[in-house]
Amino acid sequence: ADYRRTLTLICHTDDRPRQDNGVSLDETTEDEHGPVPLVEWDAHPEDDARRDDLARRAAAILEEAGAEHIHRTDAAPILLHMQSSMAMVQVLDTGCEAKDVGRLFIADHSALSNGVGGANPTHSGQALALRTAEHVTDRYFDGIVDPIGSV
Repeated sequence: ADYRRTLTLICHTDDRPRQDNGVSLDETTEDEHGPVPLVEWDAHPEDDARRDDLARRAAAILEEAGAEHIHRTDAAPILLHMQSSMAMVQVLDTGCEAKDVGRLFIADHSALSNGVGGANPTHSGQALALRTAEHVTDRYFDGIVDPIGSV
């Protein structure tokens, strides 16, 4: 009731990878470019237990801080920072080039095999993009000694 003394804690965690999750083409639905992507995703059975553990820890912190009332609510599932749909070594080589499509490089979170960097892997994705750019220049443009310094 006293909104000025209200604190919201949000508990984020990465989802464990599942072999059945992935991206394919939906041959029954097309746009102007052809079949559209079909994302298959289900949570790992251990994911809810991990979130429950984080919620218990957050409640304990609030209790220690003197909270008089703790109300837990579960948000609707959301998919942020999607990862692993083009996992390195499985779909991509170690330079992030597609094994089946030459000169196709994937330099985003889909190349990461799990939640490297935690629930918000922004810096890991940025580092991967820079690393991938260096592989592109090495493989197809005779390399660049300092890609950042030459900009």
